[in-house]
Amino acid sequence: MSIIEEIAFKTIRSGGEAVEVEFKDGYEEIFPLSGPSGVSLGIRLESSSNEANSLRADLYGIAKKRRRVTVGGDEYELRCRVYDRFGEDAFRLEWRQVKPATKARRQKSCS
Repeated sequence: MSIIEEIAFKTIRSGGEAVEVEFKDGYEEIFPLSGPSGVSLGIRLESSSNEANSLRADLYGIAKKRRRVTVGGDEYELRCRVYDRFGEDAFRLEWRQVKPATKARRQKSCS
């Protein structure tokens, strides 16, 4: 599972609606959003690290071509918007449910 899939998975499972990733003081800061407010996920990646580079590459890739992930048997389509934040690229990762789990699949995924 890629870092972006792991972040989306955790945020979806906790009821979040989106994730924002911004550069600040040499780090990529990750903020899950629920409604108009965001809460730090406790993940700060040093911007020069391999993980941060992988995260940005995944986000740019999703901005060009949506990706699907499965959480609890439900399938979600990830979308990403890139925007300018004080001269740096920032990202907003959102999703929508495209295929709800059937009752049998949901029971199996809970086990």
